[in-house]
Amino acid sequence: MDPSMALPIVVFGETLVDVIGTQEILGGAPFNVARHLAGLGEAPLLVSRVGTDRRGDAVLAACHEFGLRCDGLQRDTVHATGIAQVSMEPDGPHFDIPDNVAFDHIEAGAAVRSLEKIQGEALLYFGTLAQRAPASRGALQALRELRPLQACVDPNLRTIPRDRAEMAALLQGAVDLKLSEEELRLLLALADEPPDMEAQAAMLDALARAFDLPQLQRIHWTCGARGSRCLCRGAQTALHVDAHAQSEVIDTVGAGDAYFAVMLLGRARGWPLQATMRRAGRFASAICGIRGAVPQAPEFYDAWREAFAQPPEAESRS
Repeated sequence: MDPSMALPIVVFGETLVDVIGTQEILGGAPFNVARHLAGLGEAPLLVSRVGTDRRGDAVLAACHEFGLRCDGLQRDTVHATGIAQVSMEPDGPHFDIPDNVAFDHIEAGAAVRSLEKIQGEALLYFGTLAQRAPASRGALQALRELRPLQACVDPNLRTIPRDRAEMAALLQGAVDLKLSEEELRLLLALADEPPDMEAQAAMLDALARAFDLPQLQRIHWTCGARGSRCLCRGAQTALHVDAHAQSEVIDTVGAGDAYFAVMLLGRARGWPLQATMRRAGRFASAICGIRGAVPQAPEFYDAWREAFAQPPEAESRS
């Protein structure tokens, strides 16, 4: 598909600042995904909210620098831009995210007005963190009531809901579900299903039943150094793509966001699924070779944008 004919992508959720010691890095899974998409040549609509403070100013400046459209980014005069206090533990980074911040108060009317500028069918990416507060949860629902959107959900679970009903509400309408391997195990446990990662044929149907997701078509899950998999409805086994070797791993923060950004890009542009997985794996590997979840310089994307402008048919046959 010609990139100019790609489906529009709407990214909804938190924009925040990761605070690591004295260092501050812009982040939040939706912001990371939107910034990757913009760097790779798309024009996603980011629906989020930041404060009228220096951190919010930094978010706005980054949007301009990376060519990310700002018409869906709201400014809050009362609540501060969200932060995540990051501590590095032996099992990976841990995040402490205070509540009652700007992204908890995404305003439904403004969100709907920004979506009205997009015509026709669109993909909608969202997670669970921005659904923790009633205002933002209502804004997400208002977007989805405006017209049908293909929901691509990355739960990005930090805490596990108490029961299936709570989890089902967070995943409502998912057509594509992106998980880490550990998150997939947790969802299977919550669904009272055996965490047998090899018994793949029944997993999608089991999760669809447990969490009331009749429209669920694909489960994507990343397996670290063992690559990634995608199980499609009706398939007996998942597609598997090996991890792409990275000569030097600086950190793995944001690798999942990078992976799913390219999966969304491929979905929007109509790339073959397995070729998209290969491209996503290579891009996520490259992100592991830099410090932080997103590159600090727009030039990082130049070669990737050029490569992804080409059709991936040769990759899908390899």
